Amino acid sequence: MRLRNRRLQILQLKTKAIKEDKEGNKFPSYLDPIDVEVEVWPASSKLQVELYGNRIAAIMNMASDIKVNINVDDAIVYDHHDHKVISKKTYTQHCVYEIERL
Repeated sequence: MRLRNRRLQILQLKTKAIKEDKEGNKFPSYLDPIDVEVEVWPASSKLQVELYGNRIAAIMNMASDIKVNINVDDAIVYDHHDHKVISKKTYTQHCVYEIERL
């Protein structure tokens, strides 16, 4: 699969980090957003409908270049809403993600 330049969008990526307070409690937080170039389309395959059921309306597919470091549980800002990366599939030249609106 080749990413097409006309479909690429610039979105903001917020990387998840584990912070620790003075008492030693650990909690998740997100770092400052950085811009990434990705391709986004709605989830609509028969398998995804069976997996997610009613949640399918909040799920989107996303593809990026292999050089972009996006992990599961990171946040993506798409259409002024935060989305959480729920799965990652790595191929030779690109990665495909499933993101869910929070």
